[in-house]
Amino acid sequence: MLVQLSKYYGLSPEKVTTLQLKEYLYHCKEKRGLSVSFINQTISALKILRQDVVGLEWDKELRIKRPRLPHHLPDILSKREVNKLIEVTANPKHKAVMAAGGDFQCAAT
Repeated sequence: MLVQLSKYYGLSPEKVTTLQLKEYLYHCKEKRGLSVSFINQTISALKILRQDVVGLEWDKELRIKRPRLPHHLPDILSKREVNKLIEVTANPKHKAVMAAGGDFQCAAT
């Protein structure tokens, strides 16, 4: 990650400015379509390099919002679909669990 950043600007990573880092992250996300995880790992790697390795102060004004992974709501089965699942299930225990509708609790061991 830092090697790519360094090659992108032809600079050592600790010499990359705040503006350059923001531009690079934008380039990675929008132009190259890299993942949210890659963006967050790049930010973390640069922060560790600057603070812990080089001993530079992390720029508090950097204010880069770390992108979040999108959260998707699960698909909900209709009553008809649930009934079909129960209908085609051969194992009586599995059938009983599905018929209970998830309103059961396991006993603590």
